[in-house]
Amino acid sequence: MRVRVVYSGDLREVELQEGARVAEVLEAVGLRREEVVAKVGNRIVSEEEVLRDGDVVELIRVISGG
Repeated sequence: MRVRVVYSGDLREVELQEGARVAEVLEAVGLRREEVVAKVGNRIVSEEEVLRDGDVVELIRVISGG
């Protein structure tokens, strides 16, 4: 299946196995779960969220500091 990934203004397609989760998207694009928050549609989702063909996953960088 294919999902589209939006990160830092870039859009790319990622090919994954059926039933893949957000965690596999993060691995495919080389990010750790601590670095980003994932959204599918208008919902913030965990890395365990099961994706469907054609989903758009938006990855938002987490910024922290003091």
